Amino acid sequence: MTDRFDDFAALLDRASELHLVPGLAAAVVTGDHIAAIGASGIADLATGEKADPKQVSRWYSVSKPITALAVLAAASRGRIDLDAPVTRLIPGLAFADPFSHAHASLRDCLLHRTGLLSGNWTWDAASTDPAELLRRLVHQPCPHLLGQGFHYQNQHFVIIREALRLAGIDWSAAVTELLAPLGASIITRQADFVASRRFAPHGPNGLTLPERIADPEIDGIAAAGGICGNIESLAAVAGMMAGRGTWKGITAVPRDQWDAATAPVFKHDEGSSSERVNSWAALAGAWTTYRGHRLLAWAGGYRGWTSHVVAVPSLGIGACCLGNRTASAVVEAVCLALIDRAAGLEPIPWVERYAESKKKMRAAGAQRVKERLSRPKAAWPAPTEQLAGTFHHPGYGDLQVTAAGDAATLRYRFVELPLVPRDGGRCSADASIDGGEYCWDLTPVIVAGRATAWRFGPDSSGHPVEFKRVG
Repeated sequence: MTDRFDDFAALLDRASELHLVPGLAAAVVTGDHIAAIGASGIADLATGEKADPKQVSRWYSVSKPITALAVLAAASRGRIDLDAPVTRLIPGLAFADPFSHAHASLRDCLLHRTGLLSGNWTWDAASTDPAELLRRLVHQPCPHLLGQGFHYQNQHFVIIREALRLAGIDWSAAVTELLAPLGASIITRQADFVASRRFAPHGPNGLTLPERIADPEIDGIAAAGGICGNIESLAAVAGMMAGRGTWKGITAVPRDQWDAATAPVFKHDEGSSSERVNSWAALAGAWTTYRGHRLLAWAGGYRGWTSHVVAVPSLGIGACCLGNRTASAVVEAVCLALIDRAAGLEPIPWVERYAESKKKMRAAGAQRVKERLSRPKAAWPAPTEQLAGTFHHPGYGDLQVTAAGDAATLRYRFVELPLVPRDGGRCSADASIDGGEYCWDLTPVIVAGRATAWRFGPDSSGHPVEFKRVG
């Protein structure tokens, strides 16, 4: 078996170099032992410190299935009801949609099927105080039918954490106690993570050289993405996944709870390639058919870090990878490459394939921006000084429009884009910034020659909300 991982170090070096990720750490689990573990590259470009397996990194949304397991453990002990409406569990909580308000449960939150619109802009670069996030909930678009479809939303796990708190369950303690029997040591608070010996965050999410960035503040959405740990601890999680709740003879999650947590509930994707088809959502993670085997995947990634854990329980194998660059898909590529080796399959060059895919994706994004910018410019629907001002939405925060002669600029959170007038009284804001494309459409509400509001959908142009003038 060891011979299968002779190229382990070379694989990490190649992945780090090709994807411009400063540092990577990875491990592969076979049965009850770690078959290979290591790190490559730089932990912090600002100091030049080299990466090693002991350094802590954010696991981001790998936190979600771990939270789900803690919730199911609490439910099994009768401490919380998975199927009770969350508005009954949390006094004052409200959804914009009346049916979701009356019926959405913790089970629906775990499966991202409450009807909430998918997106990050209700919390990204804004206050993540849980009370404030929950207050915003009633103002968030809820356009989907309850129970119909998978619409990924971090707010679901803010709701879950509050329901646990009101049931007398501390989320941090619950997830720590869940993983402790496996020997997994985790950090759940931002201040402790910042003070740890760790992978430092780098961005952007692109094909440019990485840059050291500031830590995003995410304590308020910790149940969705706040767990941190090193690759050794994440390898214990991979071992648990491969062993269906048990690793090295230690049961962290009883088999019945594990099977309930990971049972496929509904199909939410056809698959990303011919080797990966039929993705199914579970209460904890997602399943896909990978090269004829059922593969369970837990994934996370946002600003500064990315994580991925996969396992094939039928073969007793698992793999995990951590990277210190914003949402880089290279960690998934490394995991699949390690699964190939652990399963004795002919290795697919996933690292190279993902690099080519990213180039195509970025080229397509740049082309879209180019095409949108090439559209005919129209007359402004009102003088630019009458379009300018600060505008507020109780769910999405403040939007600012500034004017300078015949030009106008949109400022929203950390994004600043030129506004361009288009036909039909609409405006657009388009650019490639920070390794991503922004293609936004906005419509001013003009009353007596002055903008009293802007209709804008930060998370979806098809579901705009009204930002009303302040003052």
